[in-house]
Amino acid sequence: TVVKLAVYNLVGQQVVALAGGVREAGTYTLDWDGRDAAGHALASGAYFYRLEAGTQVEERKLMLLR
Repeated sequence: TVVKLAVYNLVGQQVVALAGGVREAGTYTLDWDGRDAAGHALASGAYFYRLEAGTQVEERKLMLLR
């Protein structure tokens, strides 16, 4: 299944892509250090993540606390 996991700011701009590509079914763990795609530390606050796996899409809010 093709998978994409990305984090977005409240304006809807993608700040970092955390995972992408083909993955087998199963459970995965991912650590994120709170940095954007350029390696800059993001400010504390609310963000969204979007997980796409095949035809399924899940969007959730997350809080980044420094």
